[in-house]
Amino acid sequence: MPNAKVHAAIGTGSGGLVAFLCSDNLSPEARLAITLSGAFGGYLGGRAPDILEPAIHAWHRSFFHSAVAGAGVFQTANVPIREWVQNLLAKSAARRQRRLELGADHPDHATLWLQEFGLYLLCGFLIGLPVGYLSHLIADAGTDRGLPFVGR
Repeated sequence: MPNAKVHAAIGTGSGGLVAFLCSDNLSPEARLAITLSGAFGGYLGGRAPDILEPAIHAWHRSFFHSAVAGAGVFQTANVPIREWVQNLLAKSAARRQRRLELGADHPDHATLWLQEFGLYLLCGFLIGLPVGYLSHLIADAGTDRGLPFVGR
């Protein structure tokens, strides 16, 4: 049965990998920011079911460890988060373009860079969080006890 360390490792890896794959048309520094924050989001998502329903006994799996919760997370990640990420990437591209037009000596250069970088970090986190959560459920589904449909 996967424990907290296993869920954290799987969530971190899967969140970072999916975030990396979703950033293939971006600059190297943007890909790095998105990948690292995706890994962090994946870590938190991979730990989330056990934070919401602590593993204090072998039968701790209820609603947050269920197929219904997994379907809800998947649907939320598939539509709204995808739209949020596209919107955030458009905003970061606008800031990047403005920053490059102004040049490195302009007083707003650093502020625009921080805003752009922060948007990349938020994108990666939004990608990684549900991926990590789903990785936890998939890992638990492969155990003898599996996952409940709705809860106990």
